[in-house]
Formats: sequence, structure tokens, C-alpha cells
Amino acid sequence: MKLIKKTLRYIFGVFGYEIQKKNLSDNFEILNKLQKKKDLIIFDIGANTGRWIDNSIQRFNIENIHAFEPSKNEFKLLKEKYSNDKKIILNNFAMGDRSENRIFNINYKGSLSSFYEVNENTNWFKRQQDNKKVFKNKFKIYKEEVKVDTIDNYMNKNKIDRIDIIKIDTQGYEPKILDGAINSLKSKKINSIILEIIISDIYKSNVSFFEIEKNLIKNGYKLISLDDHGNLFNKSIFQLNAIYAINN
Repeated sequence: MKLIKKTLRYIFGVFGYEIQKKNLSDNFEILNKLQKKKDLIIFDIGANTGRWIDNSIQRFNIENIHAFEPSKNEFKLLKEKYSNDKKIILNNFAMGDRSENRIFNINYKGSLSSFYEVNENTNWFKRQQDNKKVFKNKFKIYKEEVKVDTIDNYMNKNKIDRIDIIKIDTQGYEPKILDGAINSLKSKKINSIILEIIISDIYKSNVSFFEIEKNLIKNGYKLISLDDHGNLFNKSIFQLNAIYAINN
């Protein structure tokens, strides 16, 4: 195991990247260092029930948080928590690469809901089935048709000329969302981006660094941080948080 981690750190080091073990607060500290403005405009894409919103309120000086959550149940919880906070702008739709309606898979654990079908032929899925108390033999509970928009469209419609931080946690849909932000990335309207990237094949569509970086590197964004959350050989989901920022 140590040899695997050492090898991964060496490979990323060749390309000028460093893997460090970080917790949630470390990511917020890094994002704080990247900002040049006092009052931040933040997009929380995949807001779920608001954990990241809560941490942002505590850690940043906020002008606005634009939160996006397609699930009706999770969005109801967001409204109950934040409807009286004028700085939190709640949107009951998803972000993607085009404006459309799509089928969204609502899973037994809301944070695992995704546009993609779960891959049932994995050890991870079998371990979920073993937890009868929460899983109840059914990963996907039901489907919802949800509205999808793009970051570029949303910024244009709402006359937003900058985003200081975008957080994207969308269970494999991150590349599509970045595709829908191509004009904003080209014009450097987005300062920094934090993405949760799932490497494990728990869904039928896997995410690669090439898909994530194809619109970032060519438009002047640099990988600033990777946190270390497992590997393909252990029992947890292999996922990590990656932070990109404009390379000044």
C-alpha cells in the first residue's frame, strides 16, 4: 500500500503536482488564499442538503451563494434551511452541457443520486447491499425528470460577471458541467473550482482527468491541490477533491 501511494505521488510530482492528505478545513483554507475579493460569489453545484453552504458561510465573506440541487426532496430541505437568507439563491435544477430536461436517478442516499446508472457489478455495490438497514435491497429508489441548464446560460440570464468559487459534486457529471461553462472559462470569469472526482467505477460512466482538464488547462487553469482519499485497492470509494485556479 505504501509503495502504491509513493508511486502515485512520484508520478504526479513529475508533472508538478503534489498529493497531500487534507481535510475539509484545509480545502477552505486553500480556496481562501486564492481569492482577491472580500465578498465572494459562490456556485454550489450539487448542493444536496447544504453542508457545503454551511461551511462556506462560516469560512468566507459571502456576497451570494447560488445553490443548485435537482432532487425535489433535497431541495425542500434547502428551502427550509435557507429561504429567509437573501444571500443564498436556491435553484431546483441541475447544471450540465446544455439546456434540457433529463432523467435523474434518485438513490437511497441522496448524495449518491446521479444522472448515471449505478454499476451493480462491483464489490462496492455488494457492500451497500449488505447494509440492509439503509439499503433495503434497492439502490435506485425512483427516477425524476429534472431541468438542466448551463453555467454560461445562467450567468448571462442573471447578469453575473464573475464567480469566485465553484464547487461541483455531481457524481460523475462534472465534465458535462465544465463543458457548459466553456465561455466563462475562456473569459476567465471563474476564479477557482473545487471538484469531487470519483475514480471508482460505481457508476456506468467513469470520470477521467482528461475529461476534467480538457477545458481547464487550455484556458489557463492550473491544478492547485489534490487530497488523498483512498485507492482502487481498498474498500472505500476512490474519490478525491481537486482544486483548480486561474494560473496567474
